Amino acid sequence: VDAVGTNRFVVGAPDDDTGATNAGSVYLFEWTGSKAVLLSTMTNPAPARALSFGHEVSGIGSDLIAVGAVDYSAYTNPGVVYLYRWNGSGVDLQQIFTNPAADGLNFGTAIEGLDTNRILIGSENNGYKGGVHLYERSGAAFNLLTTITNPIFSGSAKFGNFITRFGDDQFAVGNNAGKSVANGGVFLYAWNGGALILQGLVTNMATFAI
Repeated sequence: VDAVGTNRFVVGAPDDDTGATNAGSVYLFEWTGSKAVLLSTMTNPAPARALSFGHEVSGIGSDLIAVGAVDYSAYTNPGVVYLYRWNGSGVDLQQIFTNPAADGLNFGTAIEGLDTNRILIGSENNGYKGGVHLYERSGAAFNLLTTITNPIFSGSAKFGNFITRFGDDQFAVGNNAGKSVANGGVFLYAWNGGALILQGLVTNMATFAI
């Protein structure tokens, strides 16, 4: 679930069976002041090859909706992200993002708008260490600016399985490798206008925290 502007919100249903088993769907609602009204339903554009559409949803600005389609039934899907725009009466598909990493898996596990012109997309199993990709708007399309990978841990660390923005041009990246103090952590980054700068690391404080 995520907000789209001030009075709309988007809800993912990744296990919906429209089109194929677990193909997924996404619903856009508007709050009228007394109830939530369904504005639009987005179904998986490619249900046969991209399962769990709606595993991650993110509102960007007042009218953009990013949807991740990540297949967790088998770790063989590179993942895909669909970008929609609310036009006042319906949603239009604006762009399709594919995994830029040749060995990447589960692209779209996390999506966050850094602002209205930049989007962060996590891919927790890229190279089995994970990665985060930063895209910037250029005209009508978003282009890949840079990619960051796990700066410390190796192995199956799942860097990029959560992303959240805080403050101006700052964000946190989750690194969830399960019940391990050695592999858990949150990395704090800042965008300086030309590069993503690592600001700090918060390590796992609980011995068996997930």
